[in-house]
Amino acid sequence: MAASPKLAGIEKREQLHCKNRWHKINDQVCKFCGAYEAATRAKTSGQNDNDILKEAHVIYFNKYNKKFSMEHAWKELRYDQKWCLISTDKTCKKRKGEDDVDSSTSHATDNVSGQSVDVMERPPGVKAAKRRGKKLMEEDKEVEGF
Repeated sequence: MAASPKLAGIEKREQLHCKNRWHKINDQVCKFCGAYEAATRAKTSGQNDNDILKEAHVIYFNKYNKKFSMEHAWKELRYDQKWCLISTDKTCKKRKGEDDVDSSTSHATDNVSGQSVDVMERPPGVKAAKRRGKKLMEEDKEVEGF
């Protein structure tokens, strides 16, 4: 609270409040990313980014029967790792039996300003990290027993 004078005197947010808000934002932004991806695929000659955004709003409204009100959050999140991978994974997934040298999780993507954005590999999940930790412990026990 001391970090921001604007928050002085405001009731402290509980963890559950933040979690619920994030779920609402995450849900709507994910749905809008799908609508934006559809609008991008349907892009015609002469359309700019504003036209695509307007078309994405129309697609979202037609599909969910409500206006997308989280555009400010989408603009902040759209180049984050989770949402960058939405469009690149669809075109870069390996087919069964393909022996490609390129990894399906590391791609270069062009953002709106024309700059190249490198998408890094996502960190492992909690369960994968636990499995890896257990394997390391088992290997240590085997080495000690040897």
